[in-house]
Formats: sequence, structure tokens, C-alpha cells
Amino acid sequence: MSARIVGVINTLNEARNIRYSLGSLLPWCDEVIVVDQDSEDGTADICRSMGARVVTYPRTGFVEAARAFGVKEASTQASADWLLILDADEMVRPALGRYLREAVDGAAAEADADVFLVPRANVIFGRRMDHGKNWPSRRPRFFRPEAIEISERIHRGLAPRSGAQVRLVPARLPLAIWHFSYPDAETLVGKMNRYTSVEARQTLERGKRPARSRNLFGRPARLFWAHYIRDRGYRDGTGGLILAISRAFSGFLLVAKMWELPRMTEREASVRRVREQLLAEHLRADGSADHAPTGSADAT
Repeated sequence: MSARIVGVINTLNEARNIRYSLGSLLPWCDEVIVVDQDSEDGTADICRSMGARVVTYPRTGFVEAARAFGVKEASTQASADWLLILDADEMVRPALGRYLREAVDGAAAEADADVFLVPRANVIFGRRMDHGKNWPSRRPRFFRPEAIEISERIHRGLAPRSGAQVRLVPARLPLAIWHFSYPDAETLVGKMNRYTSVEARQTLERGKRPARSRNLFGRPARLFWAHYIRDRGYRDGTGGLILAISRAFSGFLLVAKMWELPRMTEREASVRRVREQLLAEHLRADGSADHAPTGSADAT
């Protein structure tokens, strides 16, 4: 009896992308579950019309919690033996579907394999990036449900459980997940801003100390060196340079937000006091007071 393979895709306003990602799973998966976070652009209707089962999950600002819900839904409600996780801006080629199906059903099926690390081909600014950790960029995307640990921390989503047998899918383009991540700089900056806000809050909630001034220089510099020099991002041309700078700036934003968040309440109160005092100057009947308001903000 063949293993039951269920695909899981998470969506939030992905009407532009979902036809491609879903269409690359439906031909060979036994079922595809779409976890939709209250899309407003018709994403869920497109998925239903194509034959996927759609379940909803509240918006959280990041995908990890919804992904954990999708894995649980697929393993308990869809009786999945194996799960394939795909983002809405990703696709798989037929060769990968055949490879995975043969790996779990074929004569040479590896009964001891629990998790497959699948390579990703990252298409950024309209071209495939081969350096700066963009290839093969393997991720644990095909696995037995019981063999994976799921974290709700941003960028920490899936990891093989201790003792799980892990197999590497060969780093060949036909066997890769194709990730169409950043079509333009606007999308890149928008995602970077959202993700760093979530990560800064989660990091502080885990008890890590707020960032210090020196981290504003050190972390971005290390990230740029790692992506552009050590991992040879320079070989991807101008796109590689832009991506390395964006990774460095993302590191800066994370540190800046970790510095900012613990001070937010005090700063808002200080600004409110100054604004109230400025307004009071206009309301004074005699209009004689002309002194600067007190407080940390400069109103001179």
C-alpha cells in the first residue's frame, strides 16, 4: 500500500502566487491542505476551486504558528504518512515529486528515513541566486509528522527531532523547491520590517537583554561579511550586493528594535507630556508664558 502524502501551504493574500504553488502539488500529492490566514483577495476561493482543502487560522504577522497548525491538521485530520511543506511563493518540479514518491513507495524505499532535507533554488529580483547561502539552502520540508519539531519562533519553524533519520535530497535543480521570494526591493523591505518587529519582541520575551550600542555596528558588519565575502555573494553581481546589504540592514533593524521596545512606554509618556504642554500654551488666556516645556523631548 502506497504512503499517503499530504501537502501543506500557508497563505495570506496570495492570489497572485497560489495558482502556481498549489498547481505544482496537486498532480502528485494525495491531498493538499491550505492554511489561510483570513485572506482578503480571494486566495481561499482559488484554492477551493482547484481542489484543495482550506482551513483558516488567525493572522499572527508571521507564518510559524499557522504552519504548526497545518502540520497538526494534516497529520490528525488527513491521516498523512508524509508531509510536504510549501510556501505560497514556492513551486516544485515534477522530478521532485517522482523522487519523493519513489523514496517512500519504491522498491528501494528507505524505511529508516524520517526527514528529507530538500534543496531550494532562490529566485530574487528576477534571477536565481547561487551564492550567499542561497544554494542549496536545504530545509526539512518532507517528513513523517512524528519526526519533526515545530517552533512558533520566527525563522525557527521546522527541525528534525532528536534521533530522526535524515536524508539529503541531491542538490540538483530538478529536485529543488523553487522559491520566488523577493520580486523587488519594495517586497524585500516590507518583509524585513515585519519580520524584525516580530523577532525583536520574541527575543526580548525569552529574557534576552536589550541590545547595546555596539551591536548596532557589530551585527550588521558581521552579517554583511558572512553573506557577501565568506559565502561569496559577490558572485551574484549587483543583486548579490543588494541582498547582502539588506541582510546587514535587517540585522541593524533587529538590534534597533530590541533597543527601542523596552523604552517605548517611557518615551511615549514623555512625548505626550511635551505635546500637552505645547497645547496648553495656546489655551492660556493671557498668552504670556513663553518658556520651553519640561521633559526629555526638545521643544525649543
